[in-house]
Amino acid sequence: MHISNFLPQFGSTRTMFVVCGGQQAILYLAHEGIINEIDNVHISDRDYSDEEMSPYEYASTFGPNSFKVRADIVRQLREAVDRSDRLYNPEALYLFVPSYRKDIVLEGLTTKARNKVKKVLLGNYADFSPLQLILIVESYYTAKDEQVPQNKEARKILERTALAH
Repeated sequence: MHISNFLPQFGSTRTMFVVCGGQQAILYLAHEGIINEIDNVHISDRDYSDEEMSPYEYASTFGPNSFKVRADIVRQLREAVDRSDRLYNPEALYLFVPSYRKDIVLEGLTTKARNKVKKVLLGNYADFSPLQLILIVESYYTAKDEQVPQNKEARKILERTALAH
């Protein structure tokens, strides 16, 4: 997908966007005015039998909060990020993750991937389009930062949107 000329083009800098939701993660690569999905990780509750869940997990947190599901999504995310890192060699990584998942996702990444993280953007952005994600990245930067200019009005709108999810 082509990136509008009004948005950052990520010229020579290969940039990976890692968007995490409850049981899904999508990876995008932005480079030279194009952003494309490069990987997708999804785990369903139905992938686990009742025997794999403890009675306490099943009764209180079965679903996206289950320990088994969380552990598997983090493991699969780490594998997807590593695979994409080897294939595309991105220089920067933006991590979009709900605040309650931030620590477990960051701890699950390799040191190499963690060192490439430019910004962790808290919120549930799983249903956002790649162009909306670029707007979010653009809105979080100040004029003194790297390549992305600040847009105060877009920042306000996107902060309200993130809080609504």
